[in-house]
Amino acid sequence: MQSSWPRMHDSGIEFPPQSGHPEGVGLLVEAYACVVSGRTAWYVSSPLTSGKRSREWRRRNAERVGAAAALTSENFTRDVLAPNRKDAARFVETLRARQNQVVIDPVALADIPDWKQSDYQVLWARVIERYVATVVFREGWQVSNGCAWELLTAYLADCRLLREDLSPLEMPTAQALLETTVSAPDGSPAFLVAVLDALKHNRRNREWRAPN
Repeated sequence: MQSSWPRMHDSGIEFPPQSGHPEGVGLLVEAYACVVSGRTAWYVSSPLTSGKRSREWRRRNAERVGAAAALTSENFTRDVLAPNRKDAARFVETLRARQNQVVIDPVALADIPDWKQSDYQVLWARVIERYVATVVFREGWQVSNGCAWELLTAYLADCRLLREDLSPLEMPTAQALLETTVSAPDGSPAFLVAVLDALKHNRRNREWRAPN
């Protein structure tokens, strides 16, 4: 069914994201069927490349490292990606010990050559739609493009949404957090604005889906 949501947001960003590697995405999605039965898994949404650590790092290094080179910078990997992955792994390990279900940690996936952020966004959206019942959003999710996209996907897929302390994350609260982020003085990321618009205008529109 054709989506009723426009492919391009008025800022010029591509939304919803599309993958340039659909075969690779499809293979990874199918692999989860080996370990997950139906929509029973838990999924932990953690900031990785565009969360609070990333914003602080970019502010400190804006003049020395251009935006385009940030994600490949050794300092960015050391100061942002590595600690974000470590924090996520620690949380997921604790959650797995408490739950009697598969817990998916997307941050644990190693970088795939030639993949862009949109490839990962499409991958995890499809995993959520097919395998996930509960999504836990860790602190700071609202300043992460990937986490915000996962929130939208999980909401439209009727997943249970939880905070890091496993209390319910109600949609009015989630929208308020996103609104605070996009209205911040340091600028509003266009992707987050697009997610917020989708949440407001597409709530339970079942024609809207993450692209395959």
